[in-house]
Amino acid sequence: AELWKSWGVFPDVVMGHSAGEYAAACVAGVFGLEDGLKFIASRGRLMQTRCERGAMLALSVGEEKALEIIAPFAKEVSIATINSPESVVVSGRPEAIASIEAGLAGQEEIDFKLLPIPLAAHSAMVEPMLPEFEEVAKSITYARPVIPLCSNVTGRIVSDEIATPEYWLRHLRQPVRFAAGAAALHEEGFEAFLEVGPKPALLGMTRQCLPDDVAGVWLPSLRQDQEDWRQLLQSLGEWYTRGGTVDWQAFHEAADDSPPRRKVHLPTYPFQRQR
Repeated sequence: AELWKSWGVFPDVVMGHSAGEYAAACVAGVFGLEDGLKFIASRGRLMQTRCERGAMLALSVGEEKALEIIAPFAKEVSIATINSPESVVVSGRPEAIASIEAGLAGQEEIDFKLLPIPLAAHSAMVEPMLPEFEEVAKSITYARPVIPLCSNVTGRIVSDEIATPEYWLRHLRQPVRFAAGAAALHEEGFEAFLEVGPKPALLGMTRQCLPDDVAGVWLPSLRQDQEDWRQLLQSLGEWYTRGGTVDWQAFHEAADDSPPRRKVHLPTYPFQRQR
């Protein structure tokens, strides 16, 4: 995020997904980087040490159908994330998740996949860690967002409420309403999306949440099958050709101990005899 900002590409709004909202909150100025690292590290440590082993199952259904599927296991399984209108993840006790898998095995119209995560995030199984996590949340220094942030908890742009310990306790336990957030951003007129992460996972989810006639601008920072620098340049170029602003002087400045970048003199256009 700081690299993009150093090139003059500044976000009008930020949004994360689950743990990614901590990074989004840092970018938005809700808390500093040191507090953000402390926050997310404590979250991971407490989930590992205070929570029982769980399971998470991705389903190709909407929220209403997912609630119907997990109804017989309401005390053991929760909706963890609503990623798009037809993509929901449920989480809970491994035995209950296995029973849901078995029940879906003969239903060809519903795709499902067990995620390689041995924890039940955003479910009742995280409640044993809440008291200690609350102490961590109370030790964080908060500020009102300086960049609008679209919340996983509410599915809309929030303000002061995100700068409280109570919000982050809700964020830990309640489902991630990513689909609602993406739809809210579209309603606000946003159609250019830049993903900051190791691969473009959220861009695909966001596309599924918007109307089919929205072309949009979709910019991944990195791809697993592409050289990092090449992908960054490709997305930066795409942003610029779509009318985005780039600080080219800052872009051409050398970073750290790398040699200075110099513009290359290219051949003139074939029919242009003078420069």
